[in-house]
Formats: sequence, C-alpha cells, structure tokens
Amino acid sequence: MMTLYDRYSHVVYSCILPVVREEEVAEELLHMVFLQLWEQPAKFQGAEGALAGRLAVSARHCVVDHLRQQRAQMPSGKRHTVDDTKVQAINSATNGKGISRVLEQLPEEERKVFQLAYFEGMTHAEISAHMGTPLNRVKAHLQQASATVRRFVRQGPLASAM
Repeated sequence: MMTLYDRYSHVVYSCILPVVREEEVAEELLHMVFLQLWEQPAKFQGAEGALAGRLAVSARHCVVDHLRQQRAQMPSGKRHTVDDTKVQAINSATNGKGISRVLEQLPEEERKVFQLAYFEGMTHAEISAHMGTPLNRVKAHLQQASATVRRFVRQGPLASAM
C-alpha cells in the first residue's frame, strides 16, 4: 500500500487541491481516497495504468461530496456561483497548459454546465434548475464538455503523470 501511496499520492493530491484550495482539506480527502483503496481494493482492480484514472475518479467523488457538504452549509444566495479562481488553480496544477483554454473553446452552455458540475459539485438536476435548461440537455452538454476536457488531459501534462 505504501508503494501505491508513494507512486500515486501526488497525482491524486494535484487533482484535489486546486478545487478545495485548502491543504488540510486536500490531505484529508487524499487519505479518504487511499482508505477506499485499502478497504475496497476490488473497486480499483484492473490494468496498472488504469489505477491512476480510478484514483482520480475516486478523488473527484470525494471532492464533490465535500463541496456539496460545504454548499449545504452556505446561505442559499451564495450557493450557485462559479469560482474562476478554481479554474486558475487547475491551470497552475497543469503547468499552465491551461484547462481554461479548453473551457474557453467550449460553447458557453457546455462550459457553464461543466463548471457547475465539476467546480461547484452541483448535480444534473440542480444545474438544470439553476440554468433553466432541460435535464437531458444538461447531461448532453456535460458529456460533450467532459469528452473535450478528457482529450486535453490525455494529451497534456497530466497524461505523463498517469
């Protein structure tokens, strides 16, 4: 387990910190991801190259859960704002290659849906209600935007870390 932690913790941590922006919280979420790996190893089994991806997905789920808990404690007027500093933090985590460049290329609705889902932790239904957009359109926008960002990550600096 220590070997896996030593090998992948920096990758997982770099997925978490730009979103939560607090080192203590990021470390706690990092430990939650590896605790899941320890408690449910079958969930992460597969080809070794796929482990980094599975850990990143698990990290995203932990971050989204954390953001939802935070949002539930916020006054309702502050809940649905996209924080551009999170995009900037991810840019720095990707060596300035700029996920924002990818996001800027997305159509406006796709970009907004992606930001609300990934940076604010909103559910599909919450995004639909917030934007006044049909749920199936929200899902389609998120799927398309995610595919575009995934292509960027596979070709960009994070690909070599995975």
